[in-house]
Amino acid sequence: MRIRHNIKTDEPIRRPLRENEIEGRDYYVKADPNFGRGTYGVCHRGLRKILQPEDVLFFRTLWRQQQYLIGYFVVNGTMGSFENPTVLADTARSRLVNFKLPITLELAKQINQETKYRRGIHPNRTLNGRLGRNYKRLDEQTTRVLIALIEEKHISTP
Repeated sequence: MRIRHNIKTDEPIRRPLRENEIEGRDYYVKADPNFGRGTYGVCHRGLRKILQPEDVLFFRTLWRQQQYLIGYFVVNGTMGSFENPTVLADTARSRLVNFKLPITLELAKQINQETKYRRGIHPNRTLNGRLGRNYKRLDEQTTRVLIALIEEKHISTP
């Protein structure tokens, strides 16, 4: 994410980083979710309030105009206040697959059967419309399929 005038923005950098760019001055890595610590505590407060132990929380991101499924947390519990909880993941059962699993039309159709690209509509707009911009409840079968795909691409535990 881009830093402008010493202020963090939600603006992604859609190009390779330059050699002279420094983390903390020119850009920052969004800390939520934190796969290393197994925490999720900044985005989607409403979702964080309703998550229960053993729920599976999938994460996706947009990078260079392509959406990616980047991993999942198996929820272990929460900490902090009810109004602003931090979700804790079972790090042994959670996975990170940084940019190894692009969300293709076929994958999007597995998540939502109504997904189809239309001529003249950018694929990311279609994906956001069918997969939701924020969060979407998945059935058990879809959850198992996504976990299997991530396990196939799995590099390391968070």
